[in-house]
Amino acid sequence: MDAWPEGVHRGRFLRNPVTGQTLTFLEFSPELLVMETTYRAGGPQAPEHYHPLQEEHFVVLEGAVGVVVDGRERQLAAGEELTLPPGSRHRFGALPDQLCRARWEVRPALLTAEFLSTTFGLAQDGHATKGGVP
Repeated sequence: MDAWPEGVHRGRFLRNPVTGQTLTFLEFSPELLVMETTYRAGGPQAPEHYHPLQEEHFVVLEGAVGVVVDGRERQLAAGEELTLPPGSRHRFGALPDQLCRARWEVRPALLTAEFLSTTFGLAQDGHATKGGVP
């Protein structure tokens, strides 16, 4: 793996106090960012968004997560996977009664690690909406 971005390193743990989402960085190269994330039961879903140049791959390790992809709602349970090609509109979030722990891969990495570090930091500093948006 290549050098990590400034301020980001393997094992760095982030927590968003507004949403309850946690994030641990596992691997980094320009081609791939790998993280483990948890969604708190009943926490808000991330706002709908898309990545024009990146593919995302999720593997649910524990619990379940609610997903909306291109307007279609579904749930992913432990052991299930989802790959989102570039341009797929999506949002993720915990279910009301279940925590979710998942492996999250982003290809290529681009500035995703820096973006997530910044948004989680803003939430920790009190600069986020009730939904966790900075």
